Amino acid sequence: HVLRGSIETRENELRIRSQLIDTNSSETVWSASLQGELSNIWKLQDELTAKLLSSLPVELETIDKVQLLSRYTESTEALALYRQGLYMILPPSESKRVQAARQLFGRVIEIDPEFAGGYAGAAWSYALPVVFNATETPDKHLTMSRSYAGQAIEVDPRFGAGHVVLGFAQVLSGDKVEALKNARLAAAIQPGDAFVQFIKGMIFTLAGLPGEAVAPLAEALRLNPIETRAPYLNALAIASVADRQYQSALDYLAQNQARGGPQGPHMEVFRAAALVQLVRNEEASAIIRTLNKTFPDYPYEPWLASWIGPGEHLQSTLTKLSNNGLAFTGE
Repeated sequence: HVLRGSIETRENELRIRSQLIDTNSSETVWSASLQGELSNIWKLQDELTAKLLSSLPVELETIDKVQLLSRYTESTEALALYRQGLYMILPPSESKRVQAARQLFGRVIEIDPEFAGGYAGAAWSYALPVVFNATETPDKHLTMSRSYAGQAIEVDPRFGAGHVVLGFAQVLSGDKVEALKNARLAAAIQPGDAFVQFIKGMIFTLAGLPGEAVAPLAEALRLNPIETRAPYLNALAIASVADRQYQSALDYLAQNQARGGPQGPHMEVFRAAALVQLVRNEEASAIIRTLNKTFPDYPYEPWLASWIGPGEHLQSTLTKLSNNGLAFTGE
């Protein structure tokens, strides 16, 4: 089924029209129209949810009903700024993006200190630059990330992003067991959140389980297919290289490029890595020449090591990239 509809606003008036389409028959199996005030948008959302559920042959447990009606914050501004900050920070190698995202999350906390999103977002803003080697004080930033994530969980343990970002900081700190535990917990609490599924997938890759990362990353893409700045396809490509599924990695990168997704040296080196492993050296060398010329100081070796992990696979990848001309920092 696909839920579709339209929203009309006029000053403080709001009208919502919705249809549920059966994709097998293309028939409309349910429709509804709601009117109300923009200031009561959460109430309208709850009414729409209730109407939709009542039309379906589905029986929900009490806990499921509570989860469906969870809003986490009454402030539409706080929620909008939180979501904006999650993707504004990408890529964190640009310091201005990181600072802007942190300011947004700080503003979220000011608007609604009882909304866990501000703290979870702040935790994300301190952990992500670590894996990108974009901070000179990684230990300090991981400590700050765990602290903010702890605050998010304390404020609202039902908010899955707090748990998954804590897991992200933990896996970067070397605590894989607790990281995986928090990743699974977050997805169980908030399975319909694309950001939670995305971070869960990255945690599995960083923990050395790239094969298990594909399902949550694919789910993140299914849940949020429109936001092109969301690097779900890139994360799938990274997991595929780490899992030695090189052609799959190239396919994901091609899909990301076709839809105008985020690109940069951090992904081009993974494209080159997949190509050298497939012995497509001429294509890889062309990419490597561009990387050497345009991004000569990018930390390729630690970046690849973070995701592939130590061992023969990493060494094989680095050797083949070097043999095809990639100049690692310091060479």
